[in-house]
Amino acid sequence: MVNYYLNYVVYPLKTLSFKDGVLLVDEVKVPKTRGTMEERLQTLEDTTFRYANVVERGLDAHHFMNLKLEKKVESYESKMKDLEEKYAHTLSQLDTFQALMWDVENQNYEYEDCFKKIVEAASSKFNDPPLSLYNGRPYPWKLKEW
Repeated sequence: MVNYYLNYVVYPLKTLSFKDGVLLVDEVKVPKTRGTMEERLQTLEDTTFRYANVVERGLDAHHFMNLKLEKKVESYESKMKDLEEKYAHTLSQLDTFQALMWDVENQNYEYEDCFKKIVEAASSKFNDPPLSLYNGRPYPWKLKEW
């Protein structure tokens, strides 16, 4: 099977330009090659090796930067975990102090309620001795207590 596009690959490069309504086709002028095939292959190998070294150094630098970033991320994660534990401890302490404050407040309400009951009991007591339903006079045996 023959590749029909192979001839186009071998043809010299051309540029197309449009000027004053006319399409111009110009051949690209390529510099003439100098030296033997071995010299040209050697220069190609040298440039390839040089760029390979550059790429390798870039990959190494990228790898080391990733390692440093991973270490920083790990340290930040540990710091965040410590902060979360401290935050949870602070919230639990806040809950206990809130519960203590509510207990004290409820205890104050209980004392106030108790004092109100004492005041009501003291104010509702009769100042007069109890009277007999039989004759309407105080009981003689209760007069000494009053």
